[in-house]
Amino acid sequence: MTNFDEPFVITTDASNTGIGAVLTQQDRPIAFMSRALGISKQTWSTYAKEMLAILQAVRTWRPYLLGHKFFIHTDQRSLKYMVEQRVITPEQQNWVSKLLGYDYEIVYKPGKENKVADALSRVQLLQEFHDSPIGGHSGVLRTFKRIAQQFYWPSMRTQIQNYIAACTVCQKNKAANSSPAGLLQPLPIPHQVWDDIAMDFIDGLPSSGGKDSILVVIDRLSKYAHFLALSHPYSAKVIAEKFVDGIVKYHGMPRSIISDHDPIFMSHFWREFFKLSGTKLNMSSSYHPQTDGQSEVTNRCLEQYLRCFTSQQPRKWSNFLSWAEYWYNTSFHISIGMTPFFTLYGRDPPMIPRYELGHSLVQENALLSPSVGELPLVMLVSTDHVR
Repeated sequence: MTNFDEPFVITTDASNTGIGAVLTQQDRPIAFMSRALGISKQTWSTYAKEMLAILQAVRTWRPYLLGHKFFIHTDQRSLKYMVEQRVITPEQQNWVSKLLGYDYEIVYKPGKENKVADALSRVQLLQEFHDSPIGGHSGVLRTFKRIAQQFYWPSMRTQIQNYIAACTVCQKNKAANSSPAGLLQPLPIPHQVWDDIAMDFIDGLPSSGGKDSILVVIDRLSKYAHFLALSHPYSAKVIAEKFVDGIVKYHGMPRSIISDHDPIFMSHFWREFFKLSGTKLNMSSSYHPQTDGQSEVTNRCLEQYLRCFTSQQPRKWSNFLSWAEYWYNTSFHISIGMTPFFTLYGRDPPMIPRYELGHSLVQENALLSPSVGELPLVMLVSTDHVR
C-alpha cells in the first residue's frame, strides 16, 4: 500500500537502445517504466540518456511525486551535481526547468548496486532481440547467440530462457511437437557455396499484396536462404524468371538442385531457364527429385516466423518476408556451428546498437579485408560441422 508519508525512490538506468526506471518505497516496487530509444536518441551521450530516463520517470509518476520529497538513484555520477553545475547549453536549461517545483535529491548509485534498473534495461534488450522482426521470436539458443554478439551479463542464458518460456506469442504460434521425419537418403556434402541448392514451395497462403505462395531456395552448404513471393498459379517460365532475378544474379548458376516438386514441372523449369540464358540445356547441371530435409526445416521455420508476426493480420505476411529472410540468415544454425550470413560473408552483419557517436565506420570497414581472406577457413569449418 502506498504511504505518502514515506519518501519515494526512483531508480533509473539507460542502455544503447532504451531507458528504464522503477518507482519504489521502502524497497518495495510500486511501478515500472521502460521505453525504447529512436535511432537519433541512440547517438546521445550516456549523460543525456540517463537524464532522459530521469525526466521520463518524473513525468510518468508526477502524481506520486508532486508535494513530496523523493530520491533519484542513478549510476551516472555527474548527474548528482547537475543542479550545482553551471548551466551552459539549451538542453541543460530545458532539463533543469522540467524539474523545477519538485523536492528531490539525486543519489549516485554504482551500476553493480543498481540491479533493478539494470534488469529493466535487460528486458528491453530481450524485447529487441527476441520480439522484434530481427529477433524473430527465436528459441533460447538462437536468441542467446544473437545477444552474445554484442552484450553479456551474468545468468544471461537463464534470463533468456525464462523470458522466452513466458512469451505468449511463442506459446500461441509455435507447435510443441513437429512431425517425425521420414527416411532421408544421404546426399554428398557440397564443397562450394551455391553450387548445390534445395528448392521448395509454400502454397496456400492468404493473398497478401497479390501474392499467395513462396519460393524457398537454400544453399545446402552455407544454409543461406532466399524467400521469393509468388502468385498462384505459376508456370515454369515464371519460376525460371524469378530464379534468375532472385538467385542467379547474386550467386551464379547452381551445379545441382534438390527438390521433391513434380519432376515434369522441374524439367520444364530447366528448359525455360536455359531459354532465358540463351544457351542450350546443360546436362552438367542436374535436378534430383528428392530432398535432404533442409527444405522442410526451413519451411517450418519460415511459417512459424510469419505466424508470430501476422497471426492477427494474416494478409500482411508479405510485409514481413524480407525481415524473415534476414532473421533466418543471421540466426545461429547448429548444423554449421555459425550463422548462414557468417558462412557466406565471413563476418556478422552490422547492428544498429553497435554504432555510437564518435565511432568511425571507416575503421569498421577496414576489418573486412582480413575477414574476406578467412572465407576459405570459414568454408572448411562449415563443411566440418555438416559432416
